[in-house]
Amino acid sequence: ALWLNIATYAGWPVSTTHSIVGAVVGFGLIAGGFGAVNWLVMGKIAASWVVSPLLGGLLGFYGFVFIKRRILNVDRPLLALRGWGPIMIFPIFAILALSVLFKGLKPLKLDLGLGPSIGIAVAVGLLASILSVPLLRRVTRSARTRTSTRTARSECFWCCRCSLHASSPLRTEATTWPTRWARWRPCLVRRRAI
Repeated sequence: ALWLNIATYAGWPVSTTHSIVGAVVGFGLIAGGFGAVNWLVMGKIAASWVVSPLLGGLLGFYGFVFIKRRILNVDRPLLALRGWGPIMIFPIFAILALSVLFKGLKPLKLDLGLGPSIGIAVAVGLLASILSVPLLRRVTRSARTRTSTRTARSECFWCCRCSLHASSPLRTEATTWPTRWARWRPCLVRRRAI
């Protein structure tokens, strides 16, 4: 506890699990000697410290590559998100449900077997995937509407300043207000039509 407080106060990255395991091993070595520590269990714990970040990094890397290739770098990313989104939501919710079923129910003394836990996790993943379809459809539709409105406004702005008119009405100081309105009017009518 003292080490955790010192490291936290100093702003150093610290793991509570690493600190607890180190304290238990250190106390075991001092109190009972080298034979008091179960080195097989300690080896498994230390292996998990190495394997977990590597597997997490690999899964994160391949997940990002998949999203980049299948959703971000396609011609219509919002349409691709509609198709791939529910498929990607399924494993996320299934894994979260498994972690809750395996670890979260132990304090409640509810011990489910492997089969029922996997069945419940698959059901939760399928439910989340099915519920995500209308949600993703609504989100992508509103995002597409915002993008097309923004594109139409920027195109209208540039057509008013460049394409439809040889010179910008803002540069001509000598023109009267009705003349400026006559120059801008076709663009404003076009904007309303969009």
